[in-house]
Amino acid sequence: MRVFWAILWKDVRQEWRRRELVLVMAVFSIVVLVLFNFALGLSPDRPQNVAAAVMWIAFIFAGTLGLNRSLAMERDDQCLRALLLSPADRSWIYLAKAVGNMVFLLVVEIMVVPLTLVLFNLNVPSLTGWLALTCILGTTGFVGVGTLLAGMATGTRMRDWLLPLLLFPIQVPVLISAVQATQLLLNNRPLDEITLWLKLLVAFDLIFVAASVLAFEYIVEE
Repeated sequence: MRVFWAILWKDVRQEWRRRELVLVMAVFSIVVLVLFNFALGLSPDRPQNVAAAVMWIAFIFAGTLGLNRSLAMERDDQCLRALLLSPADRSWIYLAKAVGNMVFLLVVEIMVVPLTLVLFNLNVPSLTGWLALTCILGTTGFVGVGTLLAGMATGTRMRDWLLPLLLFPIQVPVLISAVQATQLLLNNRPLDEITLWLKLLVAFDLIFVAASVLAFEYIVEE
């Protein structure tokens, strides 16, 4: 457990000093939102549905960029090699990197969600807390498997395109569930219509994170 907190604190402190990952992901997300907003027009049909889809597309693309960069820096600085040579449990190494990546992406989402509401001229949903929970669950599933695949991809010369090639197909169930839940929340639908998608997100998160914890040790060794 001490290893987990040490790695997480190191990543957060390093990002606080450099301000690279969050800044790049935030700018990328904002550019995606603005481009889609202008491409679709100021008054698209069913703006709540369009906004939900565009918002999650921005999260996925920006998150992939951040995952690739975060693990690449560890490889380039030889930090990952040092961690793997240490007697630390590989599961704690994976969880620390995953939680760090999740924190950075959630910071970006805190900035992007209000901007999405403004650009698409939407009211703040009545179930704001459930929207936050949807973002957390969707981000957990994305980062859970994304950190595993990023650890594998950064060891190759094709890491810039290998990660999205592997990650995007696996993320389809999470993305669909997150978009559907977000659409219902932005349309202020009753909670009982939303819980099905949230339960699916929880199930996907448990499966992806558990599988990633078990597979991380073998993948990074390769």
